[in-house]
Amino acid sequence: MVVVVGQIVRHPKKPEWGVGEVLKIDDEKILVHFKQGGQRLLKGISLVKVPPTNRTNRQRKGSKAATVKKVPKRTRKRPKPKDKVESQKDSSRSIETRDRSIDQEFETILKILDRLHQDLGPDSEPNTALLLYTLLQTPGMTAHDYLGTLEPEVRAHLVVEALAGAQGRHFGIPSEHIVYAARRIAKEICNDSRIDSRHLLLVCMVGSAWLGRGPELPILSTESKHILGYSNLAVRAMRFAGIDPVCVFRRIVSTHSGSL
Repeated sequence: MVVVVGQIVRHPKKPEWGVGEVLKIDDEKILVHFKQGGQRLLKGISLVKVPPTNRTNRQRKGSKAATVKKVPKRTRKRPKPKDKVESQKDSSRSIETRDRSIDQEFETILKILDRLHQDLGPDSEPNTALLLYTLLQTPGMTAHDYLGTLEPEVRAHLVVEALAGAQGRHFGIPSEHIVYAARRIAKEICNDSRIDSRHLLLVCMVGSAWLGRGPELPILSTESKHILGYSNLAVRAMRFAGIDPVCVFRRIVSTHSGSL
C-alpha cells in the first residue's frame, strides 16, 4: 500500500503498537509515530491504512458548516476610567519586558529549534537539552562561538549528552516561554540592549521560575547559584560531560555579545 505523510496506519504484525501517524518518507524508509509503540523507522513493511471513523466524518462536516454560519457583530465595550488605568499599567509592564530588540540569529535558532522538535514527534515540546543541541549544531552564532572554545573531547561529549536529553518528552517548554525568558535574562541579568543566541544559551541553564509565563515571574535573585536550574536537562548534559555549569553561566554573563 502506498502511504503519504500524515496518513493514519497500523503495523500488520504489531497490533499492540496501536495506530500511528506517518511523519516522514525517505525512499523505502518510513518514519511512523505509533500511539503505544512510539516512534519507529520501518523498511519493507506494508502498513495497513486506517479508514476515518464516522465520528471524524461528522466532525469534519460540522466544522465545514460552522464556517458558513454568520457571527453577529459585537459592540466593543468602552473601559471605565479605572479599567483604563489598570490596562495602561499592564501595557507599561509588557513594554518594560519587551524593550530589547531581537537579533536575526535569535529568530534563526528558534526556527531550527521548532523544526528539530517536530522531527521528534507530533506531541513533543522543545526542552532545554534540545535548545542546547540546536546551539551546538548551528555554526556562525554567538552561542556556537562560545561553545567552540570548549575542549574538543568535552564538546563532543556534550553533543552526545544533549542529544540524549533532547529525545525525552518530559520538561517541555513552549516557545513563547523561551522568548520571554531570553528577554528577561537580557534585561535583568546581562543588561544588554539586543537579544541574540547568547541569551538562548543562558535560557538552557536557568531554573523553572525563569521559564514560566510572564505573569508568573516574580522578582528573583540574579545571583548565578540561585538562577541555575539544576534539574534542567541541559544542565544535566553539561554535568555528564564534565562541565561546571555555574562557572559556564558566570562566564557567559560576564562576556558581552560579539566578544566571545
